[in-house]
Amino acid sequence: MKLEGVLRVMEHVPVVTRPLQDVRCCDGDSVTLEALVDAPKTSLIRWEKQGKVLKLGGDVESEWDGSRVRLKIREVYPEDEGEYSCIIFNDMGKAVTSATLVVEMADDKENDVTVQLEHRPDLSRRTTPSRTNTPTRFSRSPSVGFQREGSAHSWAGVGWREPSISVSHWRPLSRGSSPLLHARRLTPEPSTRSKTRRSHGPKFYYIPHDRIVEEGETVTFQCAVKGYPIPKAIWDKDSIRVLEDGRFKMVEKEEIRMLEIPKVTQQDAGLYRVTIENDLGREQATARLDVIKATGNKYSGYVRSWYSSPLTAPRFTRTMASTTIREASRIRLSTEYRGSPTPRAKWYRNNELLPLCEEFSQTYNGKEATLEIPSATAADAGTYTCVLINDAGKTECSCEVMVENHKEMADQPPYFLRRLQDLTVLDGDEVRLTVKLSGSRPMKVVWVRNDQEIPDSQDFRYEEDTSGKFSLLIRDVFPEDAGVYICEAYNAHGDAHCYCRLTVHGRQQG
Repeated sequence: MKLEGVLRVMEHVPVVTRPLQDVRCCDGDSVTLEALVDAPKTSLIRWEKQGKVLKLGGDVESEWDGSRVRLKIREVYPEDEGEYSCIIFNDMGKAVTSATLVVEMADDKENDVTVQLEHRPDLSRRTTPSRTNTPTRFSRSPSVGFQREGSAHSWAGVGWREPSISVSHWRPLSRGSSPLLHARRLTPEPSTRSKTRRSHGPKFYYIPHDRIVEEGETVTFQCAVKGYPIPKAIWDKDSIRVLEDGRFKMVEKEEIRMLEIPKVTQQDAGLYRVTIENDLGREQATARLDVIKATGNKYSGYVRSWYSSPLTAPRFTRTMASTTIREASRIRLSTEYRGSPTPRAKWYRNNELLPLCEEFSQTYNGKEATLEIPSATAADAGTYTCVLINDAGKTECSCEVMVENHKEMADQPPYFLRRLQDLTVLDGDEVRLTVKLSGSRPMKVVWVRNDQEIPDSQDFRYEEDTSGKFSLLIRDVFPEDAGVYICEAYNAHGDAHCYCRLTVHGRQQG
């Protein structure tokens, strides 16, 4: 009994006590993402980047000691930028925490001297060369080289590395002077080259976050951006542009972009998006605002108690069904969900994140997530996944979407993708016989029992959906309904049929 009590204490759902923090760093830095977790040591750890499992090894390693989990990247490159998630799981459940890593390019390509970089031998995973800050000038000796070294530092949850210079030969030029790199006793000459600022597209290194507030509070969405020329920011709510009209206040101060909404109302709830843009590109980020109705002091305690209630992992209350549609038709997928705080929803097709754009219209209202594609093509076929994430966990559901080509289906006779199966039921049960058909339309389907066609009626109802499913619904089956049922399908190019035997047993009395 004592051992069982110990096991019950040890086995529990993992809980994140301090989540991962967003990190901003420079190309070549050493970075550590760290979270504190209350979980048994037997729990397993999985790291993901942009929703895909992160491969560990080389300069990327994970550490887990039962209370602290870390992801270490010894040398960061631009392609390491993205959203990282840590999933801690065991037989009792799982916990998820996520953070964004932003990698800045070092503006140090305009050095006054020529130096030889020592690159690491294996660059197969990387595409961008290393860069090093140069705190002083160097002589033009070809024997001078340097490499990135240093130790990891941390500040406010952000990890980075200060580069240092490693040179084979150096000595001071004169007593008491600052040490300069020197190989042939050549003093550096002042540079006559003018430094020009390198142009690059806009990027976020801090994005706005979802907010849940009471009516009457003031809300500020804030982001930090980089780019040259300096990007301009445009805010919109539910795809309608937000204008600075006295109520909404927009602030741009250096790299900070803010949208302030004073005394929010229920009408202010929705999906807010900020678009940053310059001549070299455009980036977008979104955040959801949920407004809790506060009706007075009588309920204020209840509202605040609800807001501070324990976190609830997201869950689906309605999932998606697989479907088949024709080319040029609209695809509409939707799910319903719950969770506290309100989960963030992301859509994937064949494990690739779908962007927010007109081609993939995505809407969320805190309870339902919808994806719409206005005009489907063959490329839109595949597996669609909706992923829900909040501070308490992560869940997902998927469905298959098939796109039929008009030309390919133009001259096809009926073909059964799913045939009837023998069925045994009890007197009074509801029975549904279902088949799935492919073939060119129009197509007629009739149901036959014991060689007699069954008319569509209240007792024997014909059903059909857009995915090619045809059903015969018998709401209240009787023993005399037993027999052989045949489904016959016809179109202009042929016919097909399949059958099954329905057996009806009487219910036992007493």
